[in-house]
Amino acid sequence: MFRSVTHNRQLVTNPIELTASALIHHLRFEHLPSVERGKLTLRDGAYFSWDADQGDVTLRVRPELGNLFKLDAKVGGKPRWMNFNLSLGAGQVPAGSTLGLVFELNGCDGQELPVFIRALKDGELVDTPLNTPLKGSAELCQRTLIVPVGDGDPLAEPSSFLTLVVQLPRKDFTLELRNLTLFVLEPDSAKALALAG
Repeated sequence: MFRSVTHNRQLVTNPIELTASALIHHLRFEHLPSVERGKLTLRDGAYFSWDADQGDVTLRVRPELGNLFKLDAKVGGKPRWMNFNLSLGAGQVPAGSTLGLVFELNGCDGQELPVFIRALKDGELVDTPLNTPLKGSAELCQRTLIVPVGDGDPLAEPSSFLTLVVQLPRKDFTLELRNLTLFVLEPDSAKALALAG
């Protein structure tokens, strides 16, 4: 039933789907790394960030054929945050729609990684947290997170910039991200998916 819903929605593609797909495609084939204080950029729009004031973080990122990245992190001190960020550009997800994220990963076993969408609206940052965290794994697995978007959610209103943020452990860890897919089901398709479930 899910395949049928997906097929029906191919005529309407949300701009953030296109932005995420293009960035992930480029990330798979080429890293253009740059480092500054509290930030390691893999390529424009895909980067790690952390609290450099209270944390001493060393990241070793290994590009590998077929992967988006393999990461070994050494974390000292007590950083207040450590994130993986993926820029989605300007846009919105209309109320009644469903935002979906599919992660193929290995690592962070036993950890639950909060995920949220950060919106820049009128110069202020507003976060929409996902109800379900991303769970780590001791072996390669696929995790799917589904987010219904309601009236009044920051995501439902136009934003000058959106960023997908995954909060990473603030202690030593390894993480392999094999693939990441973002999709949006418009209201009619989201209703059909809810009925099918």
